[in-house]
Amino acid sequence: MAFATPFAATQPFAASSSLLDGRITFEPSPDWVDEFDFDAAATRWQEEPLTCLLHSEQLHAEKNACHTRIVLRLESMLAVQHFSQWRLDFDPLTQRLALHTLRVRRGDAITEHADPARIRLLQREEGMESFVLHGHYTLVTLFEDVRPGDCLEVAYTVTQIPRLLGGSFHRLLFLPTNHALDRYVWSVLHHPERGLRHLESPTLGAPEIEDAGPKAPGLVRWTWKGTLRERPAPESNTPPWHLADHWVQLSDLPDWGTVAAGFAAAWPAPAESDLITQKVRMVEASASTLEARIEFALRLVQDDFRYLSVNLELGGHIPADPAEVLRRRFGDCKDLTLLLCRVLNLLGVKARPLLVHSALGPRLPDMLPSPGLFNHAIVELTLDGEIRWIDATGRAQGGGPRGRSLAPYGFALPVDHAAGSLLAQPAAPAADAVAQEINETILLDTRGGSSILRVRQILSGRHADNVRRQIETGGLQNYRREREKLFAARYGEADTDTPFTHDDDRDRNLMRTMEVYRVRGFVDLNRGGGRCAVNLPPSFALLALARPAPGERREDWFLNHPLRMEHTVDVVATPFQPLPFIGQTFADKAVILVLKRKFLRARWLQSVSLTTNLATLPAEQVKIHSQVLESAWSQCSWIIMAFAGLGRPHRKHGFFEPLPLSASLSRSPFTSTQSATPFNAAEGDTPEAENARPAPSPATAKRRNSERRTKKRIRTFNPWLWPVIGFGIAAATTAYLYYKHR
Repeated sequence: MAFATPFAATQPFAASSSLLDGRITFEPSPDWVDEFDFDAAATRWQEEPLTCLLHSEQLHAEKNACHTRIVLRLESMLAVQHFSQWRLDFDPLTQRLALHTLRVRRGDAITEHADPARIRLLQREEGMESFVLHGHYTLVTLFEDVRPGDCLEVAYTVTQIPRLLGGSFHRLLFLPTNHALDRYVWSVLHHPERGLRHLESPTLGAPEIEDAGPKAPGLVRWTWKGTLRERPAPESNTPPWHLADHWVQLSDLPDWGTVAAGFAAAWPAPAESDLITQKVRMVEASASTLEARIEFALRLVQDDFRYLSVNLELGGHIPADPAEVLRRRFGDCKDLTLLLCRVLNLLGVKARPLLVHSALGPRLPDMLPSPGLFNHAIVELTLDGEIRWIDATGRAQGGGPRGRSLAPYGFALPVDHAAGSLLAQPAAPAADAVAQEINETILLDTRGGSSILRVRQILSGRHADNVRRQIETGGLQNYRREREKLFAARYGEADTDTPFTHDDDRDRNLMRTMEVYRVRGFVDLNRGGGRCAVNLPPSFALLALARPAPGERREDWFLNHPLRMEHTVDVVATPFQPLPFIGQTFADKAVILVLKRKFLRARWLQSVSLTTNLATLPAEQVKIHSQVLESAWSQCSWIIMAFAGLGRPHRKHGFFEPLPLSASLSRSPFTSTQSATPFNAAEGDTPEAENARPAPSPATAKRRNSERRTKKRIRTFNPWLWPVIGFGIAAATTAYLYYKHR
């Protein structure tokens, strides 16, 4: 239910079809409902435009019904504008709706709008933008003659007709968070033998328990009530599985095995299909090994089927038959998951569907068993005794059956009669933790012209998947434009010199990229004294971490984990003002940040390496984490003082070559980045590159040692040396002529 902004123009259902054949009725509140008073003169809270005088939800577990009553007082014209139209989304396949009250109160005057003639019934399919057809209708009424100070009162009862686990009762309730509540009431009626359990947030407290009395003989009522005016501001960067302060979960299901069996009974059973058999034979003919056939099947379902969720008949919980999905070549997560499982089973691979939640997954073991705690389906397959989880809707993925990346769902429930509990997510494939290596090389110009910026990357795991998916979805040209915008924002101005190119090894899920830009705006020529300031943007490794706000924190802090990133910046200019070397580590329980800065051959190199160790950081440790990040930002900020008036260096041989894979692949993905060397691998400065070369002959080794001894005697050339020598010669000549002709 919502008081909403004006709705989009949509044609109403023809004559409302007698309000959908009696599924919507107008009647008084049920006998089992209690009437609660509200204070129409309650104090307005801190000049807010809206005050909720009463928020009441009364549930009847035996009828699977919920009676809702809401009273809002509109404090300003802004509230009148946004809340004077009421709407309710309604699913005619699984719900029955009884409307009791739609009133406008102004003092003692009451105007009733609960009239079939005032109700508009629209079918808008708002989910089309996200490729979801749910078949829901929207009830809309427009309150007339509404003014600031009026109260809007809405009361209705929705009865659920579940298609899954019929006879059970399970709900998850939340209080609204966008306005103050002068009074709220949650209550549930149930028979003591039903085995109903409750779980609530600590801020809510235990319910009041009492007999329902003559309104519902033999039933027990649980009640939570209170007021909620002052609320602390929501904290940023909380974990996705964090729940609001005030919530209640109800469930009468004894265990997760019952939920799994309920899904398994409702989902289509395996059946013979000539269409699927033909597709399996094609997959078998595509490769000679089982692993290659599995990869072919994965790409077939992930890449060749479009995503479209059609819930017009099955209510959103039951997938379509795999043969029908194969014929129409579209489906949602559960459709594609069941199809992929059926194909893999016919290939001789053990596979089954799993149910997960995209946000609450890690919290599922702490919740009561309920089918409403899942919003996504994935595949579990077993290959040579190794269990992997795969998302059938994950387009353009690489890494093979063993190395595909997956979001951190935490826990899953198998759609299996034999399943007894939740399953913990298997460890991520090793390649997914390598993540991202970025190398920026700047050929610096200090005459006011453009500098050259070369950006090279090595991407693996989900990072390679993301780039591959963006290129496939929006096209290479659009992706190139987005990259140019990114570096224009980082360096002030940027124009493409060499367009973005990539080398994609999808089997290993590794991608190398290279792009070159002409950049300006980051060199400050107005320092004087023959010098200029080079203001380099923050490291990508630092930008990958959110920074906590100062002060104490109540909730845990969320981090992107697992993550490993290494960002190297190489500034080349001749000559360069020498600066000291730096090597420093910033670490706490959550992250390790390693800074290295070196001066070598008229080049300045800075490397920042990041490794995350935790997905969440307890609230009491966030302050230390904030101090570590602040210290890292202050030390990793980089402003170079260079000589002005110098042209940029020439591009050397191999300038357009991508980063070598050997440097990244030779390290274990979980090895600390503290030992990483921030040298340009393409120019042979890394230990890995040195070790990769064949052993030199004795004559070659002797010649190289001689060259090294010669180089040690060479000193860095000072640009002021020739002016000093010239001044000395001029002074000596002047003195000679003076004494000769005196």
